Amino acid sequence: MTQLSVSQQITAALGPIVAGRCYQRTFLQSGGKLPEWPAVRFVFVSASMAETICGDGGDDAADYRVQIDLANSRKAGEVKFQELRAQILAAMSALGPTFSWAGQSDTYDAETDTNRAQLDFMVYQSN
Repeated sequence: MTQLSVSQQITAALGPIVAGRCYQRTFLQSGGKLPEWPAVRFVFVSASMAETICGDGGDDAADYRVQIDLANSRKAGEVKFQELRAQILAAMSALGPTFSWAGQSDTYDAETDTNRAQLDFMVYQSN
């Protein structure tokens, strides 16, 4: 899978959970506006090439670290936030064993009044 195909799989899996508000790199929309919440953004944090005697394997063979950020209005409550988090974990798991949950960090963003979950995934393609 290339980085593009991984992006497309993530968008297809997570978009329906947040009414299509699944974005790559930033939450900012045209005109510098933020989306309605809940929303998801994802970024490729790193890529590791699988080097062999035949070369590095290219984009198709790279392992990727992907950070998925869930944001939801604090006013929606903790239960709704945890439900969304669980749905994201289930959707990512359904993509198959190539996508492996690697960690999580939770925060509150005062500027947007949103609860946030940073979910880290490894996309393992090399063996």
